Amino acid sequence: MCEAALPEAAFDLVHARYVLIHLPHADRALERMLSALKPGGYLVLEEPDFSAAHAEAGPAEFRSSFAAVQRAIAHMFASRSMNHAFGASLARRLGQAGVVDVRVDDQRGAHPGGSALAWMMALSTRQLADQYLRTGEVSAAQLRAYEGYARDPACSAVHYASVAAWGRKPHN
Repeated sequence: MCEAALPEAAFDLVHARYVLIHLPHADRALERMLSALKPGGYLVLEEPDFSAAHAEAGPAEFRSSFAAVQRAIAHMFASRSMNHAFGASLARRLGQAGVVDVRVDDQRGAHPGGSALAWMMALSTRQLADQYLRTGEVSAAQLRAYEGYARDPACSAVHYASVAAWGRKPHN
């Protein structure tokens, strides 16, 4: 992890988007972000929750491939001692860190095959294919079917939830 030097109590706002899910010591990074905030300053975090993913519509083969890729994602994160549902833990983590006035916005929506998000997820899956295959949760044929799912406008899926959580550093 990059240990960036941050000044103490220097910022009114600290924002991070899709960062903490990738860090093996996310709680340490959260502590550093909070220490950089002035009392009364706001912390805004946005993280994905891949546990929310599910196929909504499409042929059974495609839905099955979608589920297999989701199992591979969960397995890959777990093998790295990381949480694929990190976004779902934001409110709890902020509360445990002493953040007050915590609010959460959880956005998830089904995206049809052929949409920009579906295609981005297919490209990400293509890039991570070897890692997904090593999990044993998905086959090469299922990875190809997943890409077909991402192209077919008759299919739709929730690929992940995007969770935003924010609150203030106490004045004490």
